[in-house]
Parts: sequence; C-alpha cells; structure tokens
Amino acid sequence: MAQERKNHTMPSMNKRRKSAALAVQAVLAGLLLAAATAPAQAQNGTPPSQAQAQLEQQALDSAAMAAPLLDKIDAGGSVTDQEVKDARIGLLEPIMLVKAAYRRETDAIEVRYVQEVMALKPQLMLSTAYLASPALRSQTRSQLGPWKQAIAAYKVQMEAANARGLRGIKATEPLFPASVYQPIARGFGRAVRLNGDFVASLVASEAAVVTGVAALLDLLDATNPQDYVFEQDPAPRLLFRDQAILNRYNQLLNSVKSASQESAKAKARLSQALVTPDARPGAQSRP
Repeated sequence: MAQERKNHTMPSMNKRRKSAALAVQAVLAGLLLAAATAPAQAQNGTPPSQAQAQLEQQALDSAAMAAPLLDKIDAGGSVTDQEVKDARIGLLEPIMLVKAAYRRETDAIEVRYVQEVMALKPQLMLSTAYLASPALRSQTRSQLGPWKQAIAAYKVQMEAANARGLRGIKATEPLFPASVYQPIARGFGRAVRLNGDFVASLVASEAAVVTGVAALLDLLDATNPQDYVFEQDPAPRLLFRDQAILNRYNQLLNSVKSASQESAKAKARLSQALVTPDARPGAQSRP
C-alpha cells in the first residue's frame, strides 16, 4: 500500500506567516526621512538661496532629532502622536506624524489578520489525523470561508491605509520648499509601493493555500474510505491503495507548500528592495 509523503507544510507556513507580518513593520523606517539628507540643489541647477539652505539644514537637524523614534519603529514598537510632539523634532514633525499614524494602522491590520487566521488553527488543517477524518475535513472546510474573508479584508484595509498615508504626505506639501518635500514624498511613495507589492504577493499566496487545501479536501472526500488507511504507529500516516490517488495527494500537498513559501519570498524581495537604491530618474539614493 502506497504511503503518503510526510507533511510539515502547515506548521512551517505559520512561521512564515508571522515573519511576513513583521516584514511590513520594517518597510518604512529607513525611507521616509533618508531623502532629507540628500544634497540640495535648485531646479535650475544653481545653488540654493540662503533661506532655502537654512530650511534644508533644519530638515537635516529635524531628521536627526527623529532618529530615536525611527529606531523604536525599527524595533517593532509603536509611536504615538504624543511621543512625536514630545520629541520636539521641529520642521519634519508633520511628516513624522503621518508616518507614525501609517505605521500604527498597517501594523494593526497585520496583527489583526494573523490573529484571525491563527484562530482558525491552520496548523491542524493538513495534519494526517484531520485529513483522514470526514468529520474533521468538514470542520476544516467550514473554516476556509472565514479565511477567504480575512484575506479579502486584509487586502482592502491595507490598500485603504496606503491611500491614506499618501494623502497625508501630500497634505504636508504646502509646509515645505520643494527641495525638502519632494525627496521625502518620493521616499514615502516608494515605501508605500513596496508595501503594496508585498501585500499583493501575500494575498495571492494565502489565496493559493486556501485553494490547495480545498482541493485536498475534495480529493479525500471523493476517495472511497476503503481505499486509504490511517495509521498512528510509528507516526501518523495515510496509506493509499491506489498509486494514482497518492500521486495526486502529494501533488496537492506540494502545491500548498509552494504557495505558502511565496510569503517568505515576498519578504526576501521586500528586504532586498529596501537596501537597493531607487533607480528611477530623479530618485534619491538611500544614504
């Protein structure tokens, strides 16, 4: 009798999901104020005026004052509006208020999504005991709908947060000369774009996992119970009488594993993007 391939897909997927949630928490800290350190130059190529130079120096000083707040965010902490105001960072306070609010919102969305999914106990869905039991398979199937809803809500909420963040930065434009505002706006826009790419990848991979789990349930529900055996010793396993069914079973397990790994790949792409200068014309490199 053919034996199932040993499956560690769902437990490892949970670890990747938690890591992916932390990845968004690291998106913005180095990008928002980094552009403020770029050497200034007037649009026509002439040196900046004395007043403009003073404002740009104030931006540099303000960015330095904001460093402890950014360090806190880097460490996974949350920065309140009151903390920003108490820090008295000066010129860039309106920018930092937008950034802090954006981070609080996106972090809350990430945490909420992970909590909702983990409450469904996905680590059990593909356990051998659950797959072998028609009753437990039915329980798993009933949880796929809420999982889909959580994915959809996560996507909508993150897209709304990204839009609000961009509007918030845009609203500060009248407060700064172009030489200060434009690099910051580019940096924030790039960070939001990277976050959006990450969210899209995570949503696609999570949806593919749900689809793969449903396909496994369909396969086992359609298989005659007499065509497979659940054994607990020496370790839980399914034994299939039909090699073709076993092959399909392992194929679907591999598809779930591959889909779950996409979140880790998205995190790796995000990390690489954060240390890669923006190559678009007119973009500032990260110092």
